Amino acid sequence: MSYRGEGMRNAREIGKTLGVGTLLEGSVRRIGNRVRVNVQLINASNDEHIWAEDYDRDLTDVFAIQTDLAQKIASALQAKLSPNEKARLDRRPTQNPDAYLLFVQAHDYADRTDMFHDTTLKAEPLLEQAIKLDPNFALAFASLSMVESWAYHSFDPIPARREKARLNADEALRLQPDLPEGHLALGFSYYYGDRDYERALAEFDIARRGLPNESQAYLAIGSIQRRQGKWTESTANLEKAGA
Repeated sequence: MSYRGEGMRNAREIGKTLGVGTLLEGSVRRIGNRVRVNVQLINASNDEHIWAEDYDRDLTDVFAIQTDLAQKIASALQAKLSPNEKARLDRRPTQNPDAYLLFVQAHDYADRTDMFHDTTLKAEPLLEQAIKLDPNFALAFASLSMVESWAYHSFDPIPARREKARLNADEALRLQPDLPEGHLALGFSYYYGDRDYERALAEFDIARRGLPNESQAYLAIGSIQRRQGKWTESTANLEKAGA
């Protein structure tokens, strides 16, 4: 997320860096029990707006906004949602809108590549709060597991983090056995926590099938294959991760 703030580069530069033709830009603000969302699609080749939409809704409508946005963006791009993608849109990850907004905020922090240590530590308590509000929020458990695995791998390799990563991944899959993000989280727990490459690859493969556009799955698979000396397979998956 190096494209936010006052120093943000223009659309052409960002599109060229990312290798994409269209950029999605937006903001979300919560004011009391209402949420304001501004979203726009930008043609990266000429910096022109393709489509834009503003929402000012009650907090309880946050899931309806998400579904409507996905459908309108797909329409603007002349793309067709697969049955699996439509089913995922229709499935609410939680019935608690406050828990969901905490999850979104945490996800934003966890995705940032700048100040990785600080943003990871900011994501952790937000996810814990979301889980406290909804103990059945499987996606939040999976995300918390990912945060713990990244922290263990990157800057805080203590047993407590490794254990927390595994427990949260297991809980995510107990609550929702078919959750691709749960398998992704369990894969990273095996990969970073145990260096158990075979189990990690098995989980990443399940996650990849459920999340065919998830770059982290391809990146992890490619990284493990590189460690195993499988150079051709590794290169192919790392290229998919960067596509």
